Amino acid sequence: MAMSTILLTVLLGLFLGVKSEYIAYNTSAKIVPGKINVHLVPHSHDDVGWLKTVDQYYVGANNSIRGACVQNVLDSLIAALLEDENRKFIYVETAFFQRWWRQQSPKVKGKVKDLVNSGQLEFINGGMCMHDEATPHYIDMIDQTTLGHLFIKDEFGQTPRVGWQIDPFGHSAVQAYLLGAEIQLQGLCTLTINNTILKTEGNCTEKHQNPPSNVDSDLSVIPCPAVQLSI
Repeated sequence: MAMSTILLTVLLGLFLGVKSEYIAYNTSAKIVPGKINVHLVPHSHDDVGWLKTVDQYYVGANNSIRGACVQNVLDSLIAALLEDENRKFIYVETAFFQRWWRQQSPKVKGKVKDLVNSGQLEFINGGMCMHDEATPHYIDMIDQTTLGHLFIKDEFGQTPRVGWQIDPFGHSAVQAYLLGAEIQLQGLCTLTINNTILKTEGNCTEKHQNPPSNVDSDLSVIPCPAVQLSI
């Protein structure tokens, strides 16, 4: 059925004389007053061990459980960014990036550093993984975040500006305070949902809770009821 739909679309395009041309998108960051401003944020979401082992996720093994190959993601990502300077991407899981980085030639590393310096590639959150906020001890959360930040600082001379906790099952004051305001992040993106939406929907799940009330006012906690597109 899907193939028939695609074939029909192609045939209609040929008969109707539809032209396909390259479009240079305006990727500059600005708000257009009076309009709904939609921000598409290409980002990584590679679990550092979940349904498969860390090694299986990285090399793409055991795909009968979960189709994922982080190594291929990074290879294709860097190639795509180098092809078009309008493209931007944010990478989250330092554990995978560090492993990939150690396998690259000096030439490739130089190109990646150029991408980081130009702002095409940005590291956010910066921890070795996107840790859960409920079960880990706060010392472990701090340690794994510190380890990732040190790698980014040593290799690229940069520090992540934004926290990115879009997948934990519930949110804690520890994340927003110790690993947000206290390390001077400019913002923290979560998948929390505003009270108004919760009341409208009439459904409050454990994963979608309110941001903590005792967060430092210098930190912007950004609830992101995001629509994630799997491509």
